[in-house]
Amino acid sequence: IPLFSSRATHFFSGLPSGQALTVGGTNSQGEDVSNELTDIFLDVMDCFKTRQPNWHARISQSSNPVYMKKVTQVVANGGGSPALYNDDIIMPAMVKRGVSPDKVWNYATVGCVEPALQKESFTSSDAALFNLAINLELVLGGGQRLRRRGRKRRPWLSSIGSMEQLFSSFENQTRETLDYLKHCLDAVEGVNAEQFPTPYSSLTILGCIDSATDLSRGGAPYNASGVQAIGIADVANSLAVIDQLVFEQHLYSLDDIAGACATNFEDQELLRARALKIAKFGNDNETSDYWAQRVTAMFDNLVSGYTNTRGGQWMPGFYSMTCHQAFGRQTAALPSGRHAGKPLADGLAPSDGSDVLGPTASLNSVTELDHTRFGNGINLNIKFDANTVAGEEGRAVLEALLKGYFSQGGMQVQINVLDPQVLQEAMADPESHRNLLVRISGYSAYFVDLTPQMQQEIVDRSSQKAR
Repeated sequence: IPLFSSRATHFFSGLPSGQALTVGGTNSQGEDVSNELTDIFLDVMDCFKTRQPNWHARISQSSNPVYMKKVTQVVANGGGSPALYNDDIIMPAMVKRGVSPDKVWNYATVGCVEPALQKESFTSSDAALFNLAINLELVLGGGQRLRRRGRKRRPWLSSIGSMEQLFSSFENQTRETLDYLKHCLDAVEGVNAEQFPTPYSSLTILGCIDSATDLSRGGAPYNASGVQAIGIADVANSLAVIDQLVFEQHLYSLDDIAGACATNFEDQELLRARALKIAKFGNDNETSDYWAQRVTAMFDNLVSGYTNTRGGQWMPGFYSMTCHQAFGRQTAALPSGRHAGKPLADGLAPSDGSDVLGPTASLNSVTELDHTRFGNGINLNIKFDANTVAGEEGRAVLEALLKGYFSQGGMQVQINVLDPQVLQEAMADPESHRNLLVRISGYSAYFVDLTPQMQQEIVDRSSQKAR
């Protein structure tokens, strides 16, 4: 049982660990390799639901229909396993990051969701989690946190006369914050290489012995560092609101928007109501999806420009563990209408409660993003009421939804099939529900181990219905 401090628990609720086992996939000729042993593993996942190991299943256009049907059945039966990974997107994404095309078929997932080539990689895949939304707050606050300035005027915002200028300011602020992160990570990596070498781990990676170089000093053939952005949907929604209310409809100035966010929309109920009416990411809406595309592409371009101390490239990822809860508590109100302190969006998922048109529209929005850019992986959580995917008809609907998502370019998805009533009972009587498992962010956790805030988020999102 890992021991977490109270502070760490806010960021990594549910005692996450990364003992990941991957089933399915393809061989070097692109042929499906699922077999009788794969089927036995799927039976184990179905019948023996535990927090660890962390089960992942590779899916592709080559997947055997019988395998795909069995995977869907296991997912529909609850427990959160396996999470599903799309070979047709992940392998090209890895090739973009320098992995040899003739080797990439042999990838597996590291920890939560990060793809890596077995026996040849040291990707430091969870090097940092990055609060992207707070950088928009800093833009509106002129480099300062909004809540620290209250109702004070912000004359510098009057010089921003277009969305392109605003986005350029946001990009510059993000670059400045990443520069500081680079300084910090280099210091950490330098100390690790000097004081904490890893000879045993180095024995397991090809190349370290031949070059007599420890992993921490770059001995692996493939080196990288993964930096995860948190709050994609929140930033996209906020940019869409500013686009509409400030530059299209001319109802407010940027200073008005910043002031409302600084005071958590106090006495600004009409502004917030108008902001909430703007279509949000996750509703197959052109404007909000466009800004999500711009934000993810920008983050990729910036992050990919850095290298680590081992000579490897930084890679962007879009998963949040449970940091979207803790980061949200540190972030002021946002132009999207989100109140101060509320959770940010989880991974690549829409903001809680904002995807009002059902999972099909939500997945359409997510696949508008170019997932081949996301070399360090993503997590996309979908939650269904157990009754929605029950029986043969429910499983058929779920399988069709998954196939559509993957065929449109989705990289990863993980599904919670939950009974909201059982979750409420578990919150009231945790001792009687010690074995209740839920999928969080590339890992599963016992529901009663989560913080109350994370438990409530799971409850709030557990009654999504297919449309």
